[in-house]
Amino acid sequence: VESLSKHLFQLDDGARARLNLAMQLILGSSSPYRRAQLETLSYVFETDVPNVDEAPQQEEIPFDLVTRLAREKAQVIAQRHPHAVVIGADQVAAVGAATLGKPLTVKRAIEQLTTLSGQC
Repeated sequence: VESLSKHLFQLDDGARARLNLAMQLILGSSSPYRRAQLETLSYVFETDVPNVDEAPQQEEIPFDLVTRLAREKAQVIAQRHPHAVVIGADQVAAVGAATLGKPLTVKRAIEQLTTLSGQC
């Protein structure tokens, strides 16, 4: 969304209005943060949750993981909405080449925060 917003902020209000009327925009994400980012652009859009398997592949580095997941999410949504502009996105926390998954428990969150402590 960040790189998209750089280009879209350069449009004047009239161009934005015409773009809103000309195409359907779909955000392939359930993230409230990503939704809020896109709402700041004043675009009319819908969200659709792609439900892809987010497990990293063996020896997949964080950059490759998020790139693959964003692409897979966009592809799933594009199949459902073939005439729309689709935005797929993902993010992970990482320490070096190690991906930190969603902690899911308080214990795991504490372990991850301990790992990250002093890394900046």
